[in-house]
Amino acid sequence: LPGALTPLHVDNNGTIALIAQLRGRKHATLYAPDDLRHVYNPDVGYLDPEHPDATDFPTWDAAVPWRADLEEGQVLFVGTRWAHHVRTVEQSISVSFDFVDHTNIADYARSPDWASVLGARVKQHPPVFLERLQGAVTREQVESAAPAEVGRRVMAAVLRASAGDAAA
Repeated sequence: LPGALTPLHVDNNGTIALIAQLRGRKHATLYAPDDLRHVYNPDVGYLDPEHPDATDFPTWDAAVPWRADLEEGQVLFVGTRWAHHVRTVEQSISVSFDFVDHTNIADYARSPDWASVLGARVKQHPPVFLERLQGAVTREQVESAAPAEVGRRVMAAVLRASAGDAAA
């Protein structure tokens, strides 16, 4: 609905995001990774670009905002570690997709949460993953290991399979 807000944030785990606008319009403000020091304060979180607070963010005006209206039929690409703030202007429908590829796999691998997030997802739906992993990870491993360990095992299996596909 108009006025809905996704406050300034950086997507988890070094992912890249695509935001496709199917209907309506949104206004986006983005900040490059080099500007995060100006718009993020670990004591309070992220800046509100619509109402900057110079007390909590004394160098906020040194950051360069990238602003755009996202219109019907357009897709916004949000790179790894880019902070983004999106305000809905008109009633709208959007689809968002996060992904990891060769350009951000290192960021994904270094992120502190990816293994736990992936492992928890596998533990919630083991049959889906076990079928696709074709024995690289066992049901017993999924059931007995902590989510982070399950996530690491699954990612290792996926990377081994990808390397094998590339060699074929």
